[in-house]
Amino acid sequence: MRDRFADMMEATRLTGAGRLAEATDLIQRSLGGLAPPRDAPKAIEPPTLDL
Repeated sequence: MRDRFADMMEATRLTGAGRLAEATDLIQRSLGGLAPPRDAPKAIEPPTLDL
């Protein structure tokens, strides 16, 4: 298991570099969650009604 503090420092660096998706993935993995794969299908948007 990696050091959580080191992961948060790396996430901070990634955020500062504008790499927000990578920082979010790292934080989620660090907290024990699994980050969704980058090629995961996007959520289905509800239909839009034009009136």
